[in-house]
Amino acid sequence: MNVQPKSFSIQKMLRSLVFMGVALTLGAAAQAPTDLRIALVIGNSAYPGRMALTNPANDATAMSAALKSMGFTVIEAKDASRAQMEDAIQQMFSRLKGKQGIGMLYYAGHGLQVDWKNYMVPVDAKLQSSKDVPTQTVDVGDVIEALKAAGSRMNVIVLDACRDNPFAEKGVKGLAPVDAPVGTFLAYATAPGNVAEDGTGSNGLYTKHLLAELQKPVGIENVFKRVRLNVRKESEGRQIPWESTSLEEDFSFAANKPITVANKEAKREADFSEQKTAWDKIKDSTNVNDFYDFLTKYPSGLIAEIAQVRLEKLNPVTNLAITESNQNASDYKQLRNFKVGDSWRTSYTIYQRDMKTVGTQFDIIHTIEKQVGDNLVIKESPQGFLMPSRTSIITPEGALVSIKQFMTADTEYSPPAAQLPAKQLQVGYKSTARVEFKSSGSSKEVGDFEMHVTKKEKVRVPLGEFESYLVERVENSRGGLFKNSTDTIRTKAWFRGDLRIPLKNEIFWSTNGRAIQELISVNLN
Repeated sequence: MNVQPKSFSIQKMLRSLVFMGVALTLGAAAQAPTDLRIALVIGNSAYPGRMALTNPANDATAMSAALKSMGFTVIEAKDASRAQMEDAIQQMFSRLKGKQGIGMLYYAGHGLQVDWKNYMVPVDAKLQSSKDVPTQTVDVGDVIEALKAAGSRMNVIVLDACRDNPFAEKGVKGLAPVDAPVGTFLAYATAPGNVAEDGTGSNGLYTKHLLAELQKPVGIENVFKRVRLNVRKESEGRQIPWESTSLEEDFSFAANKPITVANKEAKREADFSEQKTAWDKIKDSTNVNDFYDFLTKYPSGLIAEIAQVRLEKLNPVTNLAITESNQNASDYKQLRNFKVGDSWRTSYTIYQRDMKTVGTQFDIIHTIEKQVGDNLVIKESPQGFLMPSRTSIITPEGALVSIKQFMTADTEYSPPAAQLPAKQLQVGYKSTARVEFKSSGSSKEVGDFEMHVTKKEKVRVPLGEFESYLVERVENSRGGLFKNSTDTIRTKAWFRGDLRIPLKNEIFWSTNGRAIQELISVNLN
């Protein structure tokens, strides 16, 4: 089936506005923020018959009040028809156009996807099959296009729109994954293809926690990371929120000024000292609440990725639905299929200083050598080249973790350094980490790591051509062998969603070195 939604034309947005019963209210913050903030808040509860929902209208009322208190001008639509929703989008476009402001859509109600497009369901929709969806609902993509056309510098889309739909058929249930366009933060109440809980109180489960976190003066990514943790914990893993971001600047809903740090390095030192002390107290704990508490306090901290690995081990997600729109949910389970004796071979090419001329070529055999607890230990053995082997582990949660430094086999990271997120790969995901490591005969060295899943693209390697995720990493090391200098390693790594070993690595050193590593073969027993 290939159906196209009715396009939302810019000309239509420019026509005279018809309010159609949609209320326009102005924010009344005690101190006006320094930027223009316009939010469209839609909550649809009054669907006919068994489609009716309890909380979306309540969610919209509470969200509108919260956003007004933080300096947003709010366009509110509750129990809205398709015409009312479209006119509300026009109002948002008109108020944002040409003003370089911040635009936000919050939607609570029924939502569904057809042919990888996501739709918000108005209360007057009469859906008999997926063929009715494009003509009777509102395409989320139209809202994103309206925000882009308005020229807003930052957009936030929040969709608490994954309640189980009584009219859902195969290929319609849940929402489809969408990578956030430039300058956009996109948040779903639950992972693509899954359903969210409507809640038993006055607000839905997701919105209840979002309302609590929005009003804290922290960055937007910390807000949604804490929401994800709290929803996951309360739902006992039945609901895992999902985000995709392309934001390049930080933003706080509650703060009236942009978030700035005067001395970033001094703050990083202090943060790591505090977090390392807290981590050392719980790193061997078997109490899952210790890791929930740690991540709630330090959601984007320098040890957060490893803490997430431990959380996944102690409280694994076991009921995440795998659907056509959520194929990478298999990431949570795929690595459990690896076993001792499995191996893969990669080619490794080191280039000379001109970055083009080949200096050295050799192969590396990567073997799952043994299992220690739940972890699989990988030994990487260079073939025909004098280089110490490296030891890494694959955790059953999907994380690839280095426990030994590449060039010095007796060097251990403390805490370990995650090479991949301990969760689904998704465009926009970022993390930062700091580790300490020391080898025999050398003073302590510090490594700072930044990881960013930047895009999806095809990559060709000797094994074949694959759809992949590009993960870019930067490692800055100082101390030890580097003493007063800093050594920087930049890596681009391509990973297939269902095979969490790199298809290809491009490695760049600050000393003008370059190497390319490519997957040649995989041998699974």
